[in-house]
Amino acid sequence: MKKFKRIASVLFASCLLAVSVAGCGKSGGNAGKETTAGSAAATTGETKAGETKGTKEGAKKLKIALLIPGNLGDKSFFDGSKAAMDTIKEKLGAQTDVVEMGTDTTKYLATYEDYCEDGYDLIMTVSTAGDDVLKQVSAQYPDQKFINLDTDSVGFGDNVLAVVTKSNEMSALAGAVAALKAKEAGSNTIGFIGGMDIPGINYFLVGYIEGAQSVNPDVKVKASYVGDFTDSATAKELALIMYNSGVPIIYQAAGGAGLGVFEAATSLDKLAIGVDSDQAASLEASNPDQAKHIITSAMKKVSVYAVDLVNKYADGTLTFGGKSLALGLKDGGVGLAENKYYDALMSDEQKNSVKELEQKIISGEVKLSDVQSMSTDDIAAIRSKAAPN
Repeated sequence: MKKFKRIASVLFASCLLAVSVAGCGKSGGNAGKETTAGSAAATTGETKAGETKGTKEGAKKLKIALLIPGNLGDKSFFDGSKAAMDTIKEKLGAQTDVVEMGTDTTKYLATYEDYCEDGYDLIMTVSTAGDDVLKQVSAQYPDQKFINLDTDSVGFGDNVLAVVTKSNEMSALAGAVAALKAKEAGSNTIGFIGGMDIPGINYFLVGYIEGAQSVNPDVKVKASYVGDFTDSATAKELALIMYNSGVPIIYQAAGGAGLGVFEAATSLDKLAIGVDSDQAASLEASNPDQAKHIITSAMKKVSVYAVDLVNKYADGTLTFGGKSLALGLKDGGVGLAENKYYDALMSDEQKNSVKELEQKIISGEVKLSDVQSMSTDDIAAIRSKAAPN
Protein backbone atom coordinates (compact mmCIF):
# COMPACT_ATOMS: atom_id res chain seq x y z
CA MET A 1 0.00 0.00 0.00
CA LYS A 2 2.82 2.41 0.92
CA LYS A 3 4.59 1.65 -2.35
CA PHE A 4 1.41 2.46 -4.29
CA LYS A 5 1.03 5.63 -2.27
CA ARG A 6 4.55 6.79 -3.13
CA ILE A 7 4.02 6.10 -6.83
CA ALA A 8 0.80 8.09 -6.72
CA SER A 9 2.55 10.87 -4.87
CA VAL A 10 5.31 11.13 -7.44
CA LEU A 11 2.74 11.22 -10.25
CA PHE A 12 0.85 13.94 -8.44
CA ALA A 13 3.97 15.97 -7.72
CA SER A 14 5.09 15.77 -11.32
CA CYS A 15 1.99 17.74 -12.24
CA LEU A 16 2.90 20.62 -9.93
CA LEU A 17 4.67 23.62 -11.43
CA ALA A 18 7.12 24.95 -8.90
CA VAL A 19 9.96 27.38 -9.16
CA SER A 20 12.98 26.56 -7.05
CA VAL A 21 14.32 29.77 -5.59
CA ALA A 22 17.19 30.30 -3.33
CA GLY A 23 18.03 32.39 -0.50
CA CYS A 24 16.40 35.36 0.72
CA GLY A 25 13.54 33.37 1.88
CA LYS A 26 13.33 31.57 -1.41
CA SER A 27 14.71 28.28 -2.61
CA GLY A 28 17.52 27.29 -4.89
CA GLY A 29 21.06 26.12 -4.42
CA ASN A 30 23.32 24.23 -6.77
CA ALA A 31 21.51 21.32 -8.29
CA GLY A 32 23.45 18.08 -8.18
CA LYS A 33 25.55 18.99 -5.15
CA GLU A 34 25.97 15.76 -3.16
CA THR A 35 26.54 15.09 0.51
CA THR A 36 28.71 12.01 0.37
CA ALA A 37 29.15 9.16 2.84
CA GLY A 38 31.75 9.97 5.44
CA SER A 39 30.99 13.69 5.27
CA ALA A 40 28.98 15.75 7.73
CA ALA A 41 25.84 13.87 6.71
CA ALA A 42 27.16 10.64 8.12
CA THR A 43 27.82 12.14 11.54
CA THR A 44 25.13 14.79 12.03
CA GLY A 45 22.06 13.07 10.67
CA GLU A 46 21.86 14.79 7.28
CA THR A 47 20.41 12.73 4.47
CA LYS A 48 19.65 13.25 0.84
CA ALA A 49 16.06 12.78 -0.29
CA GLY A 50 15.47 9.10 -0.89
CA GLU A 51 18.34 7.93 1.32
CA THR A 52 17.83 5.88 4.47
CA LYS A 53 18.00 7.88 7.69
CA GLY A 54 20.40 6.50 10.33
CA THR A 55 19.26 5.80 13.88
CA LYS A 56 20.68 8.23 16.42
CA GLU A 57 22.22 6.94 19.63
CA GLY A 58 21.08 8.85 22.70
CA ALA A 59 18.18 10.52 20.89
CA LYS A 60 16.27 12.83 23.21
CA LYS A 61 12.60 13.66 23.47
CA LEU A 62 12.13 15.47 20.18
CA LYS A 63 12.65 14.11 16.69
CA ILE A 64 12.85 16.88 14.11
CA ALA A 65 13.51 16.93 10.36
CA LEU A 66 14.42 19.88 8.15
CA LEU A 67 13.52 19.30 4.50
CA ILE A 68 15.45 21.76 2.33
CA PRO A 69 13.97 22.43 -1.15
CA GLY A 70 17.44 22.78 -2.61
CA ASN A 71 21.00 22.01 -1.60
CA LEU A 72 23.46 23.08 1.07
CA GLY A 73 26.59 25.03 0.19
CA ASP A 74 25.06 28.42 -0.64
CA LYS A 75 26.84 30.11 2.31
CA SER A 76 23.49 31.81 2.85
CA PHE A 77 19.88 30.80 3.36
CA PHE A 78 20.02 27.01 3.35
CA ASP A 79 23.31 26.83 5.21
CA GLY A 80 21.85 29.16 7.82
CA SER A 81 18.83 26.89 8.24
CA LYS A 82 21.11 23.90 8.71
CA ALA A 83 23.01 25.87 11.36
CA ALA A 84 19.71 26.38 13.16
CA MET A 85 19.24 22.61 13.29
CA ASP A 86 22.74 22.22 14.70
CA THR A 87 21.80 24.65 17.46
CA ILE A 88 18.56 22.79 18.17
CA LYS A 89 20.47 19.52 18.43
CA GLU A 90 23.12 21.02 20.71
CA LYS A 91 20.90 23.08 22.99
CA LEU A 92 17.77 20.94 23.14
CA GLY A 93 19.21 17.46 22.73
CA ALA A 94 16.82 16.70 19.89
CA GLN A 95 17.38 14.14 17.16
CA THR A 96 17.73 16.18 13.98
CA ASP A 97 17.82 15.18 10.34
CA VAL A 98 18.68 17.65 7.57
CA VAL A 99 17.48 16.58 4.14
CA GLU A 100 18.67 18.13 0.87
CA MET A 101 15.71 17.51 -1.44
CA GLY A 102 17.46 19.09 -4.41
CA THR A 103 15.68 21.04 -7.13
CA ASP A 104 13.59 18.24 -8.64
CA THR A 105 10.19 19.20 -7.24
CA THR A 106 8.59 15.94 -8.41
CA LYS A 107 10.38 14.15 -5.55
CA TYR A 108 9.25 16.44 -2.76
CA LEU A 109 5.89 14.84 -1.94
CA ALA A 110 7.29 11.31 -1.59
CA THR A 111 10.06 12.67 0.63
CA TYR A 112 7.56 14.46 2.84
CA GLU A 113 5.46 11.30 3.11
CA ASP A 114 8.46 9.22 4.17
CA TYR A 115 9.16 11.57 7.05
CA CYS A 116 5.50 11.91 8.01
CA GLU A 117 5.33 8.14 8.37
CA ASP A 118 8.54 7.89 10.38
CA GLY A 119 7.42 9.34 13.70
CA TYR A 120 8.84 12.87 13.60
CA ASP A 121 7.47 15.36 16.12
CA LEU A 122 8.16 18.30 13.84
CA ILE A 123 8.87 18.52 10.15
CA MET A 124 10.35 21.85 9.16
CA THR A 125 11.17 23.43 5.84
CA VAL A 126 12.26 26.84 4.61
CA SER A 127 11.31 29.06 1.63
CA THR A 128 8.28 29.06 -0.63
CA ALA A 129 9.63 26.59 -3.18
CA GLY A 130 7.94 23.51 -1.74
CA ASP A 131 4.84 25.20 -0.33
CA ASP A 132 2.40 23.62 -2.81
CA VAL A 133 3.60 20.22 -1.64
CA LEU A 134 3.57 21.30 2.01
CA LYS A 135 -0.10 22.26 1.69
CA GLN A 136 -0.86 18.91 0.06
CA VAL A 137 0.97 16.74 2.57
CA SER A 138 -0.22 18.68 5.62
CA ALA A 139 -3.79 17.90 4.52
CA GLN A 140 -2.87 14.22 4.11
CA TYR A 141 -1.36 14.08 7.60
CA PRO A 142 -3.50 16.35 9.81
CA ASP A 143 -1.88 15.05 13.02
CA GLN A 144 1.64 15.88 11.87
CA LYS A 145 3.01 19.31 12.83
CA PHE A 146 4.93 21.39 10.29
CA ILE A 147 6.87 24.67 10.43
CA ASN A 148 8.04 26.70 7.46
CA LEU A 149 10.82 28.84 8.91
CA ASP A 150 10.53 31.51 6.21
CA THR A 151 7.82 31.87 3.60
CA ASP A 152 5.51 34.49 2.17
CA SER A 153 2.85 31.95 1.16
CA VAL A 154 -0.58 31.87 2.79
CA GLY A 155 -3.44 29.38 3.02
CA PHE A 156 -1.82 26.67 5.14
CA GLY A 157 -3.81 24.26 7.31
CA ASP A 158 -4.21 24.23 11.07
CA ASN A 159 -1.19 21.96 11.55
CA VAL A 160 1.27 24.35 9.86
CA LEU A 161 3.08 27.34 11.37
CA ALA A 162 4.28 29.74 8.66
CA VAL A 163 6.97 32.24 9.63
CA VAL A 164 7.33 35.46 7.64
CA THR A 165 10.57 37.39 8.15
CA LYS A 166 10.42 41.11 7.48
CA SER A 167 13.09 41.19 4.81
CA ASN A 168 12.34 44.83 4.04
CA GLU A 169 13.39 45.86 7.57
CA MET A 170 16.79 44.19 7.50
CA SER A 171 17.27 45.42 3.92
CA ALA A 172 16.52 48.99 5.04
CA LEU A 173 19.52 48.80 7.37
CA ALA A 174 21.61 47.40 4.50
CA GLY A 175 20.46 50.34 2.39
CA ALA A 176 21.55 52.81 5.06
CA VAL A 177 24.99 51.19 5.22
CA ALA A 178 25.31 51.29 1.42
CA ALA A 179 24.22 54.93 1.15
CA LEU A 180 26.59 56.06 3.90
CA LYS A 181 29.58 54.24 2.37
CA ALA A 182 28.73 55.50 -1.10
CA LYS A 183 28.59 59.09 0.17
CA GLU A 184 31.96 58.55 1.83
CA ALA A 185 33.29 57.44 -1.57
CA GLY A 186 31.83 60.52 -3.28
CA SER A 187 28.95 58.69 -4.94
CA ASN A 188 25.17 58.95 -4.80
CA THR A 189 24.61 55.57 -6.46
CA ILE A 190 24.42 52.12 -4.88
CA GLY A 191 23.74 48.70 -6.37
CA PHE A 192 21.38 45.78 -5.89
CA ILE A 193 21.60 42.34 -7.54
CA GLY A 194 18.67 39.98 -7.03
CA GLY A 195 18.22 36.39 -8.02
CA MET A 196 15.00 36.89 -9.95
CA ASP A 197 12.61 39.74 -10.66
CA ILE A 198 9.86 38.35 -8.43
CA PRO A 199 7.89 39.83 -5.52
CA GLY A 200 9.82 37.95 -2.83
CA ILE A 201 13.15 39.40 -3.98
CA ASN A 202 11.74 42.84 -4.68
CA TYR A 203 10.68 43.04 -1.02
CA PHE A 204 14.42 43.18 -0.31
CA LEU A 205 14.89 45.84 -2.99
CA VAL A 206 12.10 48.13 -1.73
CA GLY A 207 13.41 48.03 1.84
CA TYR A 208 16.94 48.67 0.57
CA ILE A 209 15.81 51.72 -1.40
CA GLU A 210 13.80 53.16 1.48
CA GLY A 211 16.58 52.62 4.02
CA ALA A 212 19.17 54.21 1.74
CA GLN A 213 16.99 57.24 1.04
CA SER A 214 16.28 57.70 4.74
CA VAL A 215 19.94 58.68 5.27
CA ASN A 216 20.52 60.24 1.84
CA PRO A 217 17.36 61.34 -0.02
CA ASP A 218 19.38 61.88 -3.21
CA VAL A 219 20.77 58.34 -3.47
CA LYS A 220 19.96 56.29 -6.56
CA VAL A 221 19.84 52.51 -6.84
CA LYS A 222 20.92 50.43 -9.84
CA ALA A 223 19.14 47.06 -9.84
CA SER A 224 19.90 43.95 -11.88
CA TYR A 225 18.70 40.35 -11.73
CA VAL A 226 20.62 37.14 -12.37
CA GLY A 227 17.65 35.14 -13.64
CA ASP A 228 18.06 32.34 -11.10
CA PHE A 229 19.68 31.64 -7.75
CA THR A 230 22.58 29.43 -8.79
CA ASP A 231 24.41 31.19 -11.65
CA SER A 232 27.30 32.84 -9.82
CA ALA A 233 29.12 33.55 -13.11
CA THR A 234 26.29 35.75 -14.35
CA ALA A 235 26.04 37.45 -10.95
CA LYS A 236 29.77 38.20 -11.11
CA GLU A 237 29.44 39.63 -14.61
CA LEU A 238 26.54 41.89 -13.57
CA ALA A 239 28.47 43.05 -10.52
CA LEU A 240 31.60 43.83 -12.55
CA ILE A 241 29.54 45.96 -14.93
CA MET A 242 27.91 47.76 -12.01
CA TYR A 243 31.17 48.37 -10.13
CA ASN A 244 32.92 49.56 -13.29
CA SER A 245 30.09 52.05 -13.88
CA GLY A 246 31.03 53.77 -10.63
CA VAL A 247 28.89 51.95 -8.07
CA PRO A 248 31.03 51.50 -4.94
CA ILE A 249 28.86 48.99 -3.06
CA ILE A 250 26.32 46.28 -3.97
CA TYR A 251 23.73 44.44 -1.87
CA GLN A 252 23.06 40.96 -3.20
CA ALA A 253 19.88 38.95 -2.61
CA ALA A 254 20.59 36.11 -4.99
CA GLY A 255 21.19 32.98 -2.94
CA GLY A 256 24.10 30.87 -4.13
CA ALA A 257 24.46 33.03 -7.24
CA GLY A 258 25.33 35.95 -4.97
CA LEU A 259 28.75 34.43 -4.33
CA GLY A 260 29.68 35.85 -7.73
CA VAL A 261 29.08 39.37 -6.42
CA PHE A 262 31.70 38.76 -3.73
CA GLU A 263 34.16 37.55 -6.36
CA ALA A 264 33.62 40.74 -8.34
CA ALA A 265 33.97 42.96 -5.26
CA THR A 266 37.22 41.27 -4.31
CA SER A 267 38.70 41.53 -7.80
CA LEU A 268 38.01 45.28 -7.97
CA ASP A 269 38.53 46.06 -4.28
CA LYS A 270 34.92 47.19 -3.83
CA LEU A 271 32.38 46.52 -1.09
CA ALA A 272 29.45 44.13 -0.97
CA ILE A 273 26.62 43.37 1.44
CA GLY A 274 25.58 39.77 2.08
CA VAL A 275 22.16 38.34 2.81
CA ASP A 276 20.28 35.91 5.06
CA SER A 277 23.28 34.90 7.20
CA ASP A 278 26.62 36.44 8.19
CA GLN A 279 28.29 35.70 4.87
CA ALA A 280 31.64 37.20 5.84
CA ALA A 281 31.81 34.78 8.76
CA SER A 282 30.80 31.92 6.45
CA LEU A 283 33.60 32.72 4.01
CA GLU A 284 36.48 33.91 6.19
CA ALA A 285 37.99 30.45 6.68
CA SER A 286 37.80 29.37 3.03
CA ASN A 287 38.20 32.77 1.37
CA PRO A 288 39.42 35.50 3.73
CA ASP A 289 39.97 37.99 0.88
CA GLN A 290 36.29 37.85 -0.03
CA ALA A 291 35.23 38.09 3.61
CA LYS A 292 37.15 41.37 3.97
CA HIS A 293 35.04 42.92 1.20
CA ILE A 294 31.68 42.04 2.78
CA ILE A 295 31.02 45.01 5.03
CA THR A 296 27.94 43.42 6.61
CA SER A 297 25.03 41.08 5.87
CA ALA A 298 21.29 41.56 6.24
CA MET A 299 20.43 38.52 8.35
CA LYS A 300 17.43 36.37 9.05
CA LYS A 301 18.20 35.08 12.53
CA VAL A 302 16.87 31.58 11.91
CA SER A 303 19.25 29.96 14.38
CA VAL A 304 17.75 32.15 17.12
CA TYR A 305 14.03 32.02 16.43
CA ALA A 306 13.99 28.37 15.34
CA VAL A 307 15.27 27.34 18.76
CA ASP A 308 12.61 29.51 20.41
CA LEU A 309 9.86 27.93 18.30
CA VAL A 310 10.99 24.40 19.12
CA ASN A 311 11.17 25.31 22.81
CA LYS A 312 7.60 26.56 22.67
CA TYR A 313 6.52 23.41 20.86
CA ALA A 314 8.15 21.29 23.58
CA ASP A 315 6.30 23.08 26.37
CA GLY A 316 2.99 23.12 24.49
CA THR A 317 2.72 26.88 23.92
CA LEU A 318 3.34 27.03 20.16
CA THR A 319 0.30 27.92 18.07
CA PHE A 320 -0.18 26.36 14.65
CA GLY A 321 -2.52 27.53 11.91
CA GLY A 322 -4.08 30.95 11.63
CA LYS A 323 -2.10 33.97 10.53
CA SER A 324 1.58 33.75 9.69
CA LEU A 325 4.05 34.62 12.43
CA ALA A 326 5.77 37.84 11.32
CA LEU A 327 9.26 38.46 12.74
CA GLY A 328 11.17 41.69 12.28
CA LEU A 329 13.67 43.95 14.02
CA LYS A 330 11.45 44.42 17.07
CA ASP A 331 11.18 40.64 17.54
CA GLY A 332 14.89 39.99 16.97
CA GLY A 333 14.04 37.94 13.89
CA VAL A 334 16.18 39.98 11.49
CA GLY A 335 19.14 42.36 11.76
CA LEU A 336 22.59 43.32 10.54
CA ALA A 337 25.83 41.40 11.00
CA GLU A 338 27.78 43.78 13.23
CA ASN A 339 31.00 41.81 13.01
CA LYS A 340 34.69 42.78 12.94
CA TYR A 341 34.46 43.82 9.27
CA TYR A 342 31.53 46.11 10.01
CA ASP A 343 33.40 47.60 12.97
CA ALA A 344 36.53 48.18 10.90
CA LEU A 345 34.86 49.63 7.81
CA MET A 346 32.15 51.77 9.42
CA SER A 347 32.93 54.93 11.38
CA ASP A 348 31.26 55.49 14.74
CA GLU A 349 29.14 58.22 13.16
CA GLN A 350 27.99 55.87 10.40
CA LYS A 351 27.20 53.09 12.87
CA ASN A 352 25.20 55.52 14.98
CA SER A 353 23.18 56.58 11.93
CA VAL A 354 22.30 52.96 11.16
CA LYS A 355 21.43 52.27 14.81
CA GLU A 356 19.22 55.36 14.86
CA LEU A 357 17.33 54.12 11.79
CA GLU A 358 16.90 50.71 13.40
CA GLN A 359 15.36 52.26 16.52
CA LYS A 360 13.06 54.45 14.44
CA ILE A 361 11.82 51.41 12.50
CA ILE A 362 11.22 49.53 15.75
CA SER A 363 9.36 52.46 17.34
CA GLY A 364 7.31 53.12 14.23
CA GLU A 365 8.71 56.60 13.69
CA VAL A 366 10.01 55.40 10.32
CA LYS A 367 7.36 53.45 8.47
CA LEU A 368 8.51 51.24 5.61
CA SER A 369 6.18 50.30 2.78
CA ASP A 370 3.97 47.27 3.40
CA VAL A 371 5.60 45.31 0.61
CA GLN A 372 3.46 42.23 1.22
CA SER A 373 0.40 44.14 0.02
CA MET A 374 2.08 45.94 -2.88
CA SER A 375 1.33 45.09 -6.48
CA THR A 376 3.98 44.35 -9.08
CA ASP A 377 3.26 47.76 -10.62
CA ASP A 378 3.77 49.48 -7.26
CA ILE A 379 7.17 47.83 -6.84
CA ALA A 380 8.15 48.66 -10.42
CA ALA A 381 7.28 52.33 -9.80
CA ILE A 382 9.49 52.49 -6.70
CA ARG A 383 12.36 50.81 -8.56
CA SER A 384 12.01 53.11 -11.54
CA LYS A 385 11.88 56.27 -9.42
CA ALA A 386 15.04 55.25 -7.56
CA ALA A 387 17.00 54.29 -10.69
CA PRO A 388 19.75 56.61 -11.98
CA ASN A 389 18.77 58.79 -14.92
